[in-house]
Amino acid sequence: MHATSHSRIVRSALTTALVAFAAVFTPIADACTRAVYFGKEGWRTMSDQKNRVYYFENTASPSPVWVRLANIDFKEGSGIRKLPLVGKLDLGGDQTDNFVKAEPFKFLAPD
Repeated sequence: MHATSHSRIVRSALTTALVAFAAVFTPIADACTRAVYFGKEGWRTMSDQKNRVYYFENTASPSPVWVRLANIDFKEGSGIRKLPLVGKLDLGGDQTDNFVKAEPFKFLAPD
């Protein structure tokens, strides 16, 4: 990252970082066949801790998605929410207002 230009403009810095991540991203490969798999499971994520914005990008989609954490109520009793992403490869932009109520995640217990 030291070879890239440093910018105080958030959008410019984000773009530079996402391009650098894409350049060094290692696709998932099958260890037995050595076949490269560019699956939907690849995610690139970044966190702007100063502005409290979380960015993520599905490697099968050209559009980054972000969530403004400062605009979400994390207080006790505010409920559990999730961002529906299944089947939405073209999703992009600010998704802060698109969270829906959800059931708690159930962890698998050991046998």
